[in-house]
Amino acid sequence: MASHGLERRVVITGIGTPRGLGFDSANVAYFLTSAGELRKVSGTGTTVVASSLGDPRQLTVRAPLTT
Repeated sequence: MASHGLERRVVITGIGTPRGLGFDSANVAYFLTSAGELRKVSGTGTTVVASSLGDPRQLTVRAPLTT
């Protein structure tokens, strides 16, 4: 895959097919699962922030900070 001069960093792997991915003001990653969970990336794993969200289709967040 071409990087087009952009720097990339792996945040987490093995999360399946997330419905949405976003970052909070501390650059912590959050993602929606097809099972209706909002999960937070924590260390090398994830924790559930909210569940029973039905069938989520979109996560709206701000863009991550870049330097």
